[in-house]
Amino acid sequence: MILSALLFAVSLFIKHNLLALPLAGALWLIWQDYRAGFSFLLWMAAIVLAFLIAFQLHFGFSLLDQLASPRLWAFSNIVAAATRLWWVLLPLGAAAGIWPDRAGLLCGLYTAIALVLGLGFAGGDGVDANAFFDLAIALAMTLGLAMDRGRWPELAAASALPLILFLAVTFHDNNFFFTRAFRAQAPADIAFLKSRPGPALCDQLSLCLWAGKQAEVDVFNVGQEIKTRARDPRPLTQLIVTRHFATLQLNDLDALGPQVRAAIAAHYRVHHNDDNGAFLVPN
Repeated sequence: MILSALLFAVSLFIKHNLLALPLAGALWLIWQDYRAGFSFLLWMAAIVLAFLIAFQLHFGFSLLDQLASPRLWAFSNIVAAATRLWWVLLPLGAAAGIWPDRAGLLCGLYTAIALVLGLGFAGGDGVDANAFFDLAIALAMTLGLAMDRGRWPELAAASALPLILFLAVTFHDNNFFFTRAFRAQAPADIAFLKSRPGPALCDQLSLCLWAGKQAEVDVFNVGQEIKTRARDPRPLTQLIVTRHFATLQLNDLDALGPQVRAAIAAHYRVHHNDDNGAFLVPN
């Protein structure tokens, strides 16, 4: 019990939204044996609290404050995410034939919680399909159970068809991020950043890291703070106006809000665009 609680607690410090399986496991265990279930929850809560205290002592700031940083949230983001969940229909249909025993209950809890949490997380700006990784894992477990028990195994097997059809229709070279073109562009972009003397502002921080440039601005988080009015844009705007940065690399020119965007337009020009976004230099 303690080892399981420890593993789940550690997972939350690797990826903070890995909540579906711990919650499903705890609810399932409470249903089977409420004493063991509440013991598991208490151990996990105690370990998480200990880790949070250790984090605060080591780094000097609260991890929870960092996770709760301002972010725009919109119902339209949830609607957009829901419209892309067509791939769950066949697996859910196959799952309908599973008897609600111990294993079926765990899979059902995991699937339901993963779906609700995924949609909730999807409301935030910048959240991608990885919010639904838990849902994909839960459905894969459910399909395996459906096939093992002979409950509509043909439908369970057919659940792989949407993925095959999607890849057949949409995949071609240079259609996905890590392509041969990207592999050729990345070294050139890193060399370009390295050749420009002075600090750089990188939306993709790894490019600055590989170019030996210090991380000056966390573009996404600073942009969200500016857009939610939790941060004054004037200090960053002043750096742009004085051409403090020798290079800007931005995936979205509006990422830092309208005031910073206007300053960039007035004092920087686009040097080149590629799969890594726009690279700008002072006028």
